[in-house]
Amino acid sequence: MKKLMLGLAIASSSLAFAQEKAKASTSPVRFGIKAGLNVSSINSDDAKAKAGIYGGFFANIPVASSFSVQPELLYNGVGAKNEDFSDVRLNLDYISVPVMLQYNILPELYLEAGPQFSFAISRKIKGDGGFCGCERFLQRI
Repeated sequence: MKKLMLGLAIASSSLAFAQEKAKASTSPVRFGIKAGLNVSSINSDDAKAKAGIYGGFFANIPVASSFSVQPELLYNGVGAKNEDFSDVRLNLDYISVPVMLQYNILPELYLEAGPQFSFAISRKIKGDGGFCGCERFLQRI
């Protein structure tokens, strides 16, 4: 499973670099969509990493010739899992609002950093072992 996730991550990241450069737009503000795979875990000896998806929209707003602001609105599916306690899974869903500040070093290379605000929209615990398995897993994390 880990090899499959690693292979998917490498394949999807290489496809991002294979896109053609778009023609210059008359509007300096650019809009777009983004989506991908994330792998999350909880700091615990019993919890294992869980794959999830993210996706959303962004707007790139130039402020100067080499500086721009990119606000985003994203859905994030994260969590953790543990097969030791009857296949217990913790699923967390978030709406994230990162505000990225971009500095263009070269036309095709930029640095990006900024704060992210996330709001929990769903928390679910699933398990085949009933409440007992879930309760033991939550006590361990």
